[in-house]
Amino acid sequence: MDILIGSVGTLGFLLCLATAYYLGRRQRKTDIVNKLTEQEERELQRRMKGVENVMNYDYDVALGRRVDN
Repeated sequence: MDILIGSVGTLGFLLCLATAYYLGRRQRKTDIVNKLTEQEERELQRRMKGVENVMNYDYDVALGRRVDN
């Protein structure tokens, strides 16, 4: 009898998970990709260049101790 109760409980739990997954996927909003304007494209390029400058930061150059390799 205990095995039957456990099996029904497990089946009910899995059914609830499947239902929640189905409802969540159905209500998900799809992303719409918009083409960037020319100004937004320039701003994106400037932002990417700024991030690249931060990532390539060199302490020796900042302190004025330029090392020739």
